[in-house]
Amino acid sequence: MDAHEIRLNYKQSFNLDPEVVVRSPGRINLLGEHTDYKDGFVLQAAIDLVMFVAIGRSGHNSRWVALDKAEVVEVSLNGLEKEQRHWSNYIKGVVVELQNRGLIIPNFNAVFRWKYSRRSWTIFLRCAGNRFLSCLEHAV
Repeated sequence: MDAHEIRLNYKQSFNLDPEVVVRSPGRINLLGEHTDYKDGFVLQAAIDLVMFVAIGRSGHNSRWVALDKAEVVEVSLNGLEKEQRHWSNYIKGVVVELQNRGLIIPNFNAVFRWKYSRRSWTIFLRCAGNRFLSCLEHAV
């Protein structure tokens, strides 16, 4: 998977080119887990696992495509509700937090692709949240 492929998948899904494509490498903490926010030392290393996100505005509800899970989630960003143990909760959580801070987030379409094991996709989404935020900020 590369940026070209994620662009093609977005175009196939939405009949439009994405406004932003982001690649987020995986990482591990060799030293200092949870000490970085307490002014501690952290030694991180990149690993060969990666996530791509293609994102663009939507004129209707938001549609999020998880290629690796073969799932599509369609929601309105007004009154988001949490689902039982679902990958989309991480995206909803980011949107809700931004809304709680007074930001108006329009509906958006996104295609996600990650090279992670099936068991680690929730960990991966947490780690890649900053890239998703960056992507969302530039698209909306």
